Amino acid sequence: MELVSLAYAYGEEEEPPVREQIVAGGRLVRDLRGRLAIRITERSGRVRAAVGGEVDLDCAATLRHVLCSNLVESLGGLDIDLNAVRFFDCSGLNVLLHLRVLAREHGIPLRLLRVSPAVSRVLTLTDTAPLFFAESKAA
Repeated sequence: MELVSLAYAYGEEEEPPVREQIVAGGRLVRDLRGRLAIRITERSGRVRAAVGGEVDLDCAATLRHVLCSNLVESLGGLDIDLNAVRFFDCSGLNVLLHLRVLAREHGIPLRLLRVSPAVSRVLTLTDTAPLFFAESKAA
């Protein structure tokens, strides 16, 4: 799979409906169907995505598109901050797992910086936390 096609790796034919605006130090992407906001900043070639709101089936495509696109465009890798996520279900977990596979396949560093209790609960119940945090500590 080519890096250019990472954003559409789930077979989506079009971009999800989002509103994007330039904000101090980066940009803010909001899903128009749900209650999801992603703030993107870059420092020294490394991209940081701070996700807030609710991550469910309605907005998973937006999260997937934004994170995959930024993974592709980053020079030094992608850091994801999920501390402001209030709701997180298996569709959000699937996005993270897919992103992890793509990052590993293409040698792009990926880290989860912080997670909210909602995200932590899903990662703990599915025993997937070590997939993300073991690598973060080693990096």
